[in-house]
Formats: sequence, structure tokens, C-alpha cells
Amino acid sequence: MSAAVEAGNHLGPAAPEITPIPTDSLGIGDVEVGLSRQDTVRVKNEGTADLTVSSATLSLGGAFSLIAGASGGVVPMNDTLLVVVAFAPTSVGAQTDTLTLASDDLDEPSLQIELTGTGTAPSMPEVEASTDSLGFGMVVLGDTQRDTVTVRNVGTAALSISALSLVTGGDISIESGGGATSLPAGDSVRVALAFAPSAVGAVSDTLRIVSDDADEATLDVVLTGTGMAAPAPEIAVSPDSLALGARRVQGVGARRGSWSGRSPSG
Repeated sequence: MSAAVEAGNHLGPAAPEITPIPTDSLGIGDVEVGLSRQDTVRVKNEGTADLTVSSATLSLGGAFSLIAGASGGVVPMNDTLLVVVAFAPTSVGAQTDTLTLASDDLDEPSLQIELTGTGTAPSMPEVEASTDSLGFGMVVLGDTQRDTVTVRNVGTAALSISALSLVTGGDISIESGGGATSLPAGDSVRVALAFAPSAVGAVSDTLRIVSDDADEATLDVVLTGTGMAAPAPEIAVSPDSLALGARRVQGVGARRGSWSGRSPSG
């Protein structure tokens, strides 16, 4: 003989009642392609008898999967059953599925929960240099000209730089900022360069940046400069003439007549 409960002024048989908490949908949100996020569907037995959930199944599967609660179970009155769902998108864009809970609820033997999520592009590092070429110009032998190149990570994940160096080296050198390093998203490093020509003529080299940028693993910056001889020394006199005018020299007078051959002191 079945149990009976009072409902208003009427007596009726005890019955389970499955109810989704809080709603009949679950939005997992944005998840990067290649990653996974879990969330939980909760259903409560608001009836007057034990609720038996015989199964929990997905209509499509694929991006959505059941981690726990797929086999259902017996849910006492006012108790809750948890079904853990994982969303692991393999493509970018909105995705949906339907979770169906089969139970012995007489008026709702098949409860459907809508599942939604959006796959987003995975976080990736991206290397960028402040210029693709740098010219030091004309530099006199014995002098040094300095300049900088800024290397940035404009991506959304950390950039690992395995090498930041010159291909040739020599007259152009790195004073600071070279070598391996890691740049968080949005960070940068300044590479200080110097050009000290050792001979007259054009000089070129390449600043090479090797990183884990997926589409630009090697980034080159062309470096150029020209060594020139120091100008030859040149004397200049200014002015090139000088007028002193007439001057009287004390103690010496002009004499007219013949010279006797004796000195004035003689």
C-alpha cells in the first residue's frame, strides 16, 4: 500500500519531483581551445518520496563530457544530485549540447538541461621589433655611435626568447639586452647596440631574435653603418695679412753719408 501525503485538503500518493537548481540551463562561458573547464548541474528532489535518477546523458558529446553523476542515483526528499560537466572546445565559436536526466518523476521523466560554452582562440605569444632595419650612418674611425632596438611581446601568452644575438659581430656589438629571456604578454626588452668602425667602408650585420612565436620563430633586424676616415688636419691663418703701420725704433737713428766700417760703439 503506497504512502499518502496531504496536499491542501486532499490526500495523494507520495511522489518524487525533480527540479533543476537554479535553472534548466548551464553556461560554462569562454574557454580557450585546447583547455577545459568544469561546472556542475544540480537537481533537487522537491517531492515527497525518493527520486531515482537512472541516467544522465548528452545528446552530442564532443566538446562537452560528463565527469561525475552520469550513472544517476537515488535522491532522498529535499536532497540534491550533482552532475559534473566539462567543456573542452576544439574549435573557436559558440557550442551547445543537451544534458538529459531520466528519472521516475511521473510528470517529468526526462529533464533536459541546455549546456552552452564558447571556444576562444588560444593564448599565443607574438614577437615584434620596433624596427626592421637600423642605420648608424657615417661614423669616423675611432668614434662610436649608439642606438637601440626594442623587442616586444604583443601576444597574449609569455614569449620565450632562446637567442637574441648578432649574426656576424665585430664592428657592431650588443652592449646590453642580448641573450635568452622570457617576456610576459605586453612586456619588452631594449637591446643597446654600438657601432665602432675599424675600417673605412660600409658595414652590415643582423640582429636575430629566435623565439617560440608560432608563425615567426626567427625575426631579423638589419643593421648598417659606414666607417669614414677622420678629416686631414688643415692649418688656417686669420687674417691672412696684418698692417702694423710706421714705428720708431729707440736708440737707432738714420745717418747720411758713407760708412766708415766701424761699429757705432767703436
